[in-house]
Formats: sequence, C-alpha cells, structure tokens
Amino acid sequence: MKVKPENSGTAIKDVGSPEFYRIKICESETSETQYWLEVIVKLKWLSWEKVKCEYEERGELLAIFTSIGKK
Repeated sequence: MKVKPENSGTAIKDVGSPEFYRIKICESETSETQYWLEVIVKLKWLSWEKVKCEYEERGELLAIFTSIGKK
C-alpha cells in the first residue's frame, strides 16, 4: 500500500495502520542493533572506535523513528 504524501502523517497517527507498525518495527530493530554493537564491544570483538560511527548513526535513526511513532 502506497501512502500519498499529503496523507502520510495521518496514516501514521492511526495506531492500527500498517505504517505505524512498520515504524515500530524499525524502532525496535534499530534499538536491537545498538544493543548488539554494545555486546560486540564488551566482548572485545571490535573496539569502540570501530563501531562508534554505526552506533551513533543508529541513535539518530532511533530518535527519528521514535519521533515519527509518537506523532
């Protein structure tokens, strides 16, 4: 289902809409990715310097998805 730009905000506001659940899945997957990056660093598989960029980018994405999900 394609959402028209003028309707995209209202579609996401509807908790029962497929778009709302897609955003929640993105939010969950992004959070889980951050968790696993933390595990990788704790296990010393990679250094913080190696994963820092990816971790911070996931933080930005998480903020975006969370903001969209709350609207």
